[in-house]
Amino acid sequence: PREAITLLADLLRASLTMGQQKTITLAQELETVRNYLALEQMRFEERLRVHYAVKPETCTHVLPPFILQTLVENALKFGVAPYEQGGDVYITADDDGRALLLSVRNRGALNVASSSTGLGLKNARSRLQLLCGAGASLALSQETSSDGTWVVARVTIPIKAAGLSSKHS
Repeated sequence: PREAITLLADLLRASLTMGQQKTITLAQELETVRNYLALEQMRFEERLRVHYAVKPETCTHVLPPFILQTLVENALKFGVAPYEQGGDVYITADDDGRALLLSVRNRGALNVASSSTGLGLKNARSRLQLLCGAGASLALSQETSSDGTWVVARVTIPIKAAGLSSKHS
């Protein structure tokens, strides 16, 4: 219980401080995501399995606050919570020299008949376009591989978009 209260306080503090900033570093966003997932881990226990593949050089890149957080929340809502056995969430961050490439992947299928309004993704797309320009994108796709069907959310943020740059360039 004490750990949950601390995590909730950290999340609230992050939402208040980062919500006022136009951009934050990926490291800051990942800290918020990790706190959120630690809290959700208490709820889901062993049903939630999170895997990170974050290249260290990506952590200084900037992005609008809560972009990755929104994708992770969706992954839990649609890719973990509905399933008795829970699920895996894969979070990746890469840099191809031109753009920051983020992805969140979970088992499942895109459902056009879903009860979701899609508002979280619409808002995230709008903020990306506004702050990072037309070269930024957020795409949702369904992919089938030998290990099942996956929903993959991909964010591309050009490194030099809209006057943004990574701290190390």
